[in-house]
Amino acid sequence: LLSHQAATFTPVGLRIMSSLHPGVGQHEHIVTFCTYCLLDFEMHSTPLVSGSQPNYGFTSRYALTVRDLGRLDGQGSRVQLELHQALGGVRFITHGSGSMSLMGAMERRGERICSSVSITDAYLTYRLYDLPPHVSPLVQCSIDPVFNDVTSFPLAVTTDGDKLRVEILSLTFEPSSSVALDRSVQRVYVEYRLLGVAMETTETPISLRKPVSGEEIHYNFTRVIYVDGSQSAPLRRYLYTMLEGTDPNQGRWVTYKGLAGGFHP
Repeated sequence: LLSHQAATFTPVGLRIMSSLHPGVGQHEHIVTFCTYCLLDFEMHSTPLVSGSQPNYGFTSRYALTVRDLGRLDGQGSRVQLELHQALGGVRFITHGSGSMSLMGAMERRGERICSSVSITDAYLTYRLYDLPPHVSPLVQCSIDPVFNDVTSFPLAVTTDGDKLRVEILSLTFEPSSSVALDRSVQRVYVEYRLLGVAMETTETPISLRKPVSGEEIHYNFTRVIYVDGSQSAPLRRYLYTMLEGTDPNQGRWVTYKGLAGGFHP
């Protein structure tokens, strides 16, 4: 049996959850629920409960085999738990996650063991290809977290790579930059230059309205350039210097251009 009883929120956490319902202002109108997973069993969810000190009173029953117990022990005897706030209908927001230790229950089977978990705040997990994932530091009690997290992934670079994907996803300008302050520039597009690649094919097919006041515009443009042929050997060597960090241009091969009006063909 795995029983999930109650949750206690910090004053900051209550303010954050209350802010998602402007004009309400009463903690009793905060509706939360928890989900948790054990091994590869289906996800379980507590009932929706309102209030600043919700009492879920929810119990799950798992039929564990000897193999399951061995797997639990290998995973550190922990169950992953997430806290969500219901926003009406099927909408909800996840405020944090944590892991609850089952070590006491594993060591003293047949007895009722009480445990608690602190739901952490915001964090990011990201990975590159099949390399091990990277987890950012936690940002405490923030509805709009700023991570300022940087990591590097080791890549095996060779001079005979055969696949290159250029992605131009989004664009934003510093409010104090010259293009942001230039009222004559109404639309912008992005182009890039690569050795041996035709210039007319190295730009976004459309222009977009110039972003204002830190706004971000999205091109979502992708192009695959094949560099496995013998005629692409100079380009492969140039890409190698970029990835190795010896490129004299320091990898700066993407630029933007502004248009005074109309649409970019």
